Amino acid sequence: SDHAIRVYAAETLAPNQSTDVAKRTFLQSWFARPEYFGQAARLALDEHAYLDNSLATMTQFTVTAAQAKYRGLSVVSGWTYGNFGFACVFREDDSAAANSICDAIIRSAKYQVLQPAKPMVYADPGNDDPPADDPPTDDPRMNEDHD
Repeated sequence: SDHAIRVYAAETLAPNQSTDVAKRTFLQSWFARPEYFGQAARLALDEHAYLDNSLATMTQFTVTAAQAKYRGLSVVSGWTYGNFGFACVFREDDSAAANSICDAIIRSAKYQVLQPAKPMVYADPGNDDPPADDPPTDDPRMNEDHD
């Protein structure tokens, strides 16, 4: 059988709400959607920790889908821009190997704000136009032979 670990990310979870509300939104509301598992996660155990000096909630959970039972670990934390988190999910049959891998993934979480893209300036507008009486020498129209 196939063995896989899935990682689901979530941003701007339950804006202006507690991390507990964000955790439930992610693991219960989102996971209940058909594109996820079609079932809400059953929350088993919370552990409070710090993620980059911000309080975070690490949660063990299970999800029973039509085909299999899954286990997982998640981390949810609040930040200036709202709550965020991710979950690492694996089949219960793979618990022996996957649990320690997911634990390491979750505990390695770091918060990073991507810098907004800066506009690139390729020319100095206004100063790069050639004088009207001095056409560029690489203009093909100026290098045509006129008989």
